[in-house]
Amino acid sequence: MLINLAFIKATNGLFYFALDYIAALEDTISSILVRTPEQATILGNLSMNCAVRIVTPLEAAFTIRAASRRGEMTFTPSSHPIPWCSRQMVVVHDTFPFKGRNGKIKATMFLLALRTCRAHAGYINRCDARAFLLRSGVPQARIRSTPNHVTLPDKRKTGDTFKVSDRVSVGLFGTDSPKKNYLMLFAALAASPAAKRLRLILYGQPNAYADDLIARFPALEISVCNSRECDLNSFVNAVDLLASAATQEGFSRPIAAALAAGVPCWIVDAPVFREFYGESAVFHDNIEKLARALLSLTPGMSIERPDYSLPSALEEDFRESVAWLREQDVKSS
Repeated sequence: MLINLAFIKATNGLFYFALDYIAALEDTISSILVRTPEQATILGNLSMNCAVRIVTPLEAAFTIRAASRRGEMTFTPSSHPIPWCSRQMVVVHDTFPFKGRNGKIKATMFLLALRTCRAHAGYINRCDARAFLLRSGVPQARIRSTPNHVTLPDKRKTGDTFKVSDRVSVGLFGTDSPKKNYLMLFAALAASPAAKRLRLILYGQPNAYADDLIARFPALEISVCNSRECDLNSFVNAVDLLASAATQEGFSRPIAAALAAGVPCWIVDAPVFREFYGESAVFHDNIEKLARALLSLTPGMSIERPDYSLPSALEEDFRESVAWLREQDVKSS
């Protein structure tokens, strides 16, 4: 089996989603195509018995076409099907790439490529990704659930509540996309002097996008927790509360990890979050209301800790997806 990560530009959520499937399919993999040296290094440190190649998207396309001609299955954990290559599965995480100025063009190209190759498409969630595929006319027989495989922390913060201190550490996740809606959230926070009580910690990689956010809002205390140096579970255990102004996520591994660790999660209401976290997270109608809630945190206030476990269907669907991919690999051998 060929694993194609050539359309994933960073070691972000899509990359770590891919690692879960790579670990489960390791003995079937012939080679892995990656985009960056950092990705190659991470995979190299896993000591797997397969080749890891750094390629451009165009080189990946030629490699996948060659693999398809000889009957080899390709698994691409992003929404990038290669035209006229039938033995492949791609994954739609969310519909954010298909929105905005170039969204319709991207959606048309995606669906056209998917139809010409009659490839299979996986989805992360039902309310957004699966609905998009069905609405676009992709046959149900070629759609599969390909959920995240999340190992939740076994350590939980003590107590049913925690008391707000003079300074509150608010965790936010991601430094690679405007879909996080930081500009709107930080503008709303910066307008109030109460924001000086908040320490806003972004979990991700230092980059120009994060630097620009910090420069735009000098009145806010914003820092970056480098995900290359700090694992996710350590991050969520170091913050008092996790917040998200995003409304177009596919799943959100950080929210799952935080809730399981007993860290309250205050998030903007979105169907995907309701699908996975409806009983445990605290929802706010919009970004402005989330900002007001964060600004209302005062010393001595008691905040209830969440109780959370992953839906059992996620683990079942992950196992079934891995089994299906293995079956396709056997057919190609």
